[in-house]
Parts: sequence; structure tokens; C-alpha cells
Amino acid sequence: MSNPVLISVMLMWGAACLLVAWLLHGRLRAQLATRQVELEGELAAAVLRRDGVEQQLNEQLAKSNQLAAQLEVARQQGVADSVSRAQIEERLSQFTALREQLQQLEQQLNTERSAHGNTRDLLSNAHAEASRLEERLATLPALSAKMVTAEQAQQDLAGQLATLREEHSAVRAAHEVLTLARDESAEQLKRVQAQLLEQSNALMAVQQERATLLERVEALTPLGEQLAGVQQQLMASRTELAGAREEGAAAQSSLEAQKSVVADLVQRLDQTRVARERAETELRTVSSELTALQTQQSADREHAEQQLRLLEEARKAMGVQFENLAQQIFEAKGQRFAEQNQQSLGNLLTPLREQLTDFKTRVEQVYVDEGKGRSELKSQVEMLANLNKTLRDEARNLTRALRGDNKTQGDWGEFILKDLLEQLGLIPGQHFVEQPSVVREDGSQGRPDVVINLPEGRKLIVDAKVSLENYVHYVEAEDDLQREQALTAHLASVRNHLKGLSLREYQKLPGLEGIDFVLMFMPVEPAFMLATTRDRNLFKDAWDKNVLLVSPSTLMSVVRTVSHLWRQETSNRQTQAIVKCGTQLYESVVAFVGEMDLLGKRMQQAQQAFDRANHRLTSGNNNVVRKSLQLKEFGIASERQFGAQRVGLAELALPEPSAVSEDEALVPTAESV
Repeated sequence: MSNPVLISVMLMWGAACLLVAWLLHGRLRAQLATRQVELEGELAAAVLRRDGVEQQLNEQLAKSNQLAAQLEVARQQGVADSVSRAQIEERLSQFTALREQLQQLEQQLNTERSAHGNTRDLLSNAHAEASRLEERLATLPALSAKMVTAEQAQQDLAGQLATLREEHSAVRAAHEVLTLARDESAEQLKRVQAQLLEQSNALMAVQQERATLLERVEALTPLGEQLAGVQQQLMASRTELAGAREEGAAAQSSLEAQKSVVADLVQRLDQTRVARERAETELRTVSSELTALQTQQSADREHAEQQLRLLEEARKAMGVQFENLAQQIFEAKGQRFAEQNQQSLGNLLTPLREQLTDFKTRVEQVYVDEGKGRSELKSQVEMLANLNKTLRDEARNLTRALRGDNKTQGDWGEFILKDLLEQLGLIPGQHFVEQPSVVREDGSQGRPDVVINLPEGRKLIVDAKVSLENYVHYVEAEDDLQREQALTAHLASVRNHLKGLSLREYQKLPGLEGIDFVLMFMPVEPAFMLATTRDRNLFKDAWDKNVLLVSPSTLMSVVRTVSHLWRQETSNRQTQAIVKCGTQLYESVVAFVGEMDLLGKRMQQAQQAFDRANHRLTSGNNNVVRKSLQLKEFGIASERQFGAQRVGLAELALPEPSAVSEDEALVPTAESV
């Protein structure tokens, strides 16, 4: 639960407790008053009864005194009258009864007195309780004041909460605008850094100008207005600098991501280069081995031919068959191996060379485009500085020219908007369109000032609105009353423009859908700052009506974001092409490695075929060399001799290898493939 809600609950609880206490106090006070009246009535009745009893007691005492006096007189006179004695006895009995009654009355009086004392104690306690309650009631105004203070604090907190919500809405609007620039690359970071440097220089220049104006303000009172304008420009520059720093942070994160991608691509390129060099080394090794093998095969072929000629002299049929067989084996194997080797290497190296050349060209083009982008940003910043200087110099003349004619003000606002877009590098007809006429479904026409094209076919609508006359009156006002009236009129003019733009609903025009709000461009920066600072609900009300207020400084950020989006789109396309080229290169390298593996297996098969042919010459009991030696022993006339190694191997009579035909040796198996 948030603090304002908790405070509200506590205040409501305190108010409820105070209300219950007040009700209980009223009820207790009423009961106390009723009990006090009852006790006072009982006390009055007891007092009356006490007075009556005392009066009766006094009467009886008087009677008893009279009787006693009569009795004493009678005793003194010695009259023994029976009637008088009977009366006296009767009077004595009455006196005794009255005395007993008096004692009872005294007991009742004591009881009444004790009850009266208890009643007085209760009455005292009730008075004390009433005093305490009155003291509590005396604290009620203080508690009420505290409650009022708490309610005011709650209202202040509610106002602050509403302000925070408005600021949150404004921040959300700015966030939606700036969301378009989240994926900035290294190029954007460098541009933003250059922009930060230029803006810092501009800020220093403004500060120097401000110092100069402060020195002159004591002597030149009219320059105070110009100083206020410079201060507003300084505030705008600081705001823009803060935004640029945020963009720099976002660009820094994007740059880190791009650097990681580039590092990954460079690492893959290095790995590909190393693999290519390794493959070329292996290819040279295989080529040298193949050359040596071919040389050895040629020598062996010549040696075999010599042996075949010797055998031909002994047994012509056997020599011819062996010669044909050996010739077919070696020629077919060598020719097919050479053709396959040349064809495979040509198929692998030619696309690889072309792809590497294309990849190098694309990478160089990316760096060239990045350099162009930096130089273009620098030129744009310089143009922006010149534009600010020109606007400052001509603002006064433009104010005089535009004060009276609304049509001229509108044309001037459209001109400033178009010139600002062109100065920031947007091309008319390509990046934005001026006053396109669009027909709605109901037949009415909509003609926004500018429609900015965004990537992926989205549109951003900008409409210029000028509120200058009342702002000039505000600046030229001589007293606070005139200034306040001019401010009220200026805010009303801005809100009228806002209402009219909202009712037109440009964002719903056919073919212009894309972003659900319209930018209301106010070309006079100080007028924009005055309206937004004096009317805190202006941004929120505009956003509720799908309108976002922008000034030249904030529109520059939006337009730069659009320009960066187009550059990012181009860079993304080039990056995708590079990734595609890298994928093709990787697939070619994988195919090349497969061909090299196949080449190794084919060479192994050739070595196995050579070993089988060699074993047939010198292995087994019926090997060719042994039979040839036996033929020579039969008397063949020849001076040529076998080598000692061949003769030794033939004499050892090694077992023959497994019988595999020459045709089977030439056909690659499934494992070799």
C-alpha cells in the first residue's frame, strides 16, 4: 500500500474514533444529566422527609414536655384523679410509642443520610467524569485541526501524485518516441559523442554570452528580455544534453552488443582463415605425397614392365595379360584420381575465393559507410550551430513580420519545419512528404503539413502551429496584470490549436496509419517553454488527445532518431548479407573438409591396391618372381637380374593376401565413401 493511501486510512480511522468518542460522550453526558436530576430529586425528597421528621420530632418533644410538666404538676398537687391518671398513662404510652417512632425516624434519617452521602459521592464522581470528558472535548478542536492538517497533507500528496502521474505520462510519451532509437549501433554512439562535444561547446558559448549579458545588464535594462531568452535556450540545451547523454548510454550498450557481434565475426573469420591455411597446407602435403606416389608408381611401372618383358620372353601370354592388367590399374587409377582431385579442388577453392573476396568488399564498404556517416553527422552539427545562430539573429525581425497575419504565421511555421527537416538530412519526397491530400471515407479531405516516412512502412505526422501574438504581448508587458492577461491568452491560443489538431485526427487518415499520435510543432522555442512550464497539465491533456507537443530542439531529436533508424535499417541489411555470406562460407568449408576426407580414403585405397599388386609379385609359393626365377633356371638367356630385396621376399614365400579382384579394388566401398 502506498503512503497516501495509508495516511488516508489512518485519518479515516482517527475521524471514526473521534466520532465514536463524541457520541459516547454525548450519551454519557445525557445519562449523567438524567442521573443528576434523579439524584437531586431524591435528595430534595430526602431533605423534605428529614424536615418533616424533625418537625414531628419537635412536636412530639413539645408534647412530651407538656405531659411531663403536667405530670409534675399533678404529682405536686397530689391529685389522684383516676381519669387524669388514665389520661396520663395513655399519654405516656403515646409518648413511648412516639419515642419508638422517633427512634425509627432517626434510623430512617441516618439511612437517608448515608444514602444521601452515597448519592453525593456518585454525584462527585459524575462531576469528575464530566470534567474529564469536558477536558477531552476541549482537545477535540486540536484533534480536528490535526485532522484538517492531515487532510490538507493528503490533498497535497494527491496533488503531488497527480503531478507525478502527469510527469509519468509525459515520460511515457517521450519513452515511446525514444523507443525507436533503442537499437543504436557503434555509428550512433560516435555521432552522439560528437554531438555531445558540439553541444558542450555551444553550452560554453552560451554561458560566455550569459556572462557578457550579466555584465551589461546593470547598464542596459532592455537586454533583460534577451537574457531571459538566452537562459531559456540554456535550459533547452541542458535538456537536450541530458537526452543526448541518455542516447549516448543507449548507444554505448548497443555498441557493446555490436562489438561483440563484430568480434564473433572476426573470430569466425580468423578460424576460417586458419582452417583454409590448414587445408592448403594439407593440400600441398597431399600433392607432394601424390607426386611422390606417382613417381614411385612410374618407377614401379617401369620395373614391372621390365619384369613383364622378361616374363614375355618366357611366357608371352602371361606377360601380356599381366602388363595389360597393371597398365589398366595404374593408368585408370592415376587418371581418375588426378581428375577427381583437380575437379574437387576447383569446385571448393573457386567459390571460397569468390566468397572471401565478396566478404572483404562488403566489410570495407561497411567501414566506408561508417566514415561517411561520421562526416555527415559532423556537417549536420555544424549546420545546426549555424542554424541556431541564424535563428537568433533573425528572430526579432521575424517577430515583427509575423505579429499580425495568421496566414503568414502558418506559412512561416511550415517553412521552418521543412527547413529544419532538410537541414537534418531528410530528403523531400523520399524521407518526408509535404501537405499530402488524403480523402477520408466520408469524403472530407485531410492535409497535414508534413508526413515523415519511417522504416517498415510506418508514418509520423507533424503539423506546425504558431502562437506568437500573445507571447509578444507577454514579453512586452509593462506590469504584472498585463503580463498575466497575455499569458492567459497565450495558453488559450495553444490549447485551441491543440483542440483543433486533435479533432482533425490525421493519424486515422487512410494510408497514414502507423503511429497513433500527431506531433504538434511550435517553431517558437520560448513560447513553447512558457506554455509548458506555466500549464502543467498541457502535456497530459495533449497526450490524452493523441497529440505530442514538440519544439525545434525536441523535434531535432525526433528527426535525428528517424535518420538514425534509416541508417540502422541499411546497416542491418548489410549485416544480414554478411551473415548470409558467412553461412555460405561455413557450408563451403564443411563441404571442403568432407572432400578432403574422401580424398584421404581414396589415397588409402590406392595404397591398398598397390600393396596387393606388390604382394602378388613376391608373396605365396606361386608368386611371379619365384616362377620367373624358376624359368631362368630352365635356361632362359637374360643378363638382367631381380633386385636382392625382391628375390629375398620371393624366397621367403610369404602367404598371399586375401583374394580381391582388380575391379573390386577400383570400386570404392560404402565405408570409404
